[in-house]
Amino acid sequence: MTQLKNMLFVIFLLMYTIAAHSTDVLIIGGGPSGLGTAIEAYQKGMNVRVVEKEKDCLHAYWVFLTKASLSLLDKWKVTIPEMTMVQFEGKSTGLVQIKYLNRALKNRVKELGIERTLGKFIAVDESNFTAEINTLNGKIFIPYDFIVAADGSQSHLRKQLGMDCDPSYQTVGAWAFFPFDNSGGAITSEIIDQQYYYIRRILLPGGSAISLQGVCYDPKFFSNYTLAQFRERLLAQGWTLEAEMIRARNPNVIYENNMSVFLQKAQTFSNKESRILLVGEAAASATFFDCIGLNTALQSAVYAGDFFSKPYKDRSYKKFNQKMEAASKQLLDYSAYLFSQCAS
Repeated sequence: MTQLKNMLFVIFLLMYTIAAHSTDVLIIGGGPSGLGTAIEAYQKGMNVRVVEKEKDCLHAYWVFLTKASLSLLDKWKVTIPEMTMVQFEGKSTGLVQIKYLNRALKNRVKELGIERTLGKFIAVDESNFTAEINTLNGKIFIPYDFIVAADGSQSHLRKQLGMDCDPSYQTVGAWAFFPFDNSGGAITSEIIDQQYYYIRRILLPGGSAISLQGVCYDPKFFSNYTLAQFRERLLAQGWTLEAEMIRARNPNVIYENNMSVFLQKAQTFSNKESRILLVGEAAASATFFDCIGLNTALQSAVYAGDFFSKPYKDRSYKKFNQKMEAASKQLLDYSAYLFSQCAS
């Protein structure tokens, strides 16, 4: 009986120690999925730290936020003054440039007092649960109880831990925004198959956004893809207004080229021994058409939050994997046909 009492006391002491210990969550990546996960983990009582490679997101491309994503932003108390509400494909949708979305999430993280470190992830020591980060002031080593890979489709953390992706296909895209008066709301063309590339035009309040994606990675076709080449694709579709703005060298045209696009899904989204979770594009990525990947990435932050409500339970890993698998499969199923020639 005495032995049993001692054993129960040890179990109680261990559980008390775990409960009393402030659980440290280290998030690698300061994009929407990483910042969203930081907010979710903080709300579950975790001690959170975010490592971000860049001080600010400078990408100017527009993204569409679904009703589910807008509800998440409300839940997180994230406000985006630059966001416009539009009717997109019959649904009320938030329209905003990605840099403003990221800024709003960072502002909320700052309001909550979540620690942020500007630096580049170098390596992880799984035996001691520490991460090596290269900062402007030199290398530092950050201890953690759990680590989250939110560092994009080419996640260095995921690769270092040997968490492979299957399938994994690559292509390249380009994107441009053309400002002009347009009061007709958001009107989208179909995704047009041009044999070697796909192209889509979306009329927005204040202009149009045109996206182009190769059917598969071809360095001869996409290497240093120029604005002049982009213009040729617009003329082929009869989109003369935007083509003329390029010819006239309108300084307000926003253009991003050579954007890497991956269709991939991690084989597993967590590892108990390494105490790691994958979120956002580190877990799964697809086409940037319709920004479905961004909305999936934001939802993955919620699944991470659910995990951190009971992080030391074995079933939490299973539930997280199940939720991520379902969301990732839906994302890939939506985009698979855009990569069909990659698989052939």
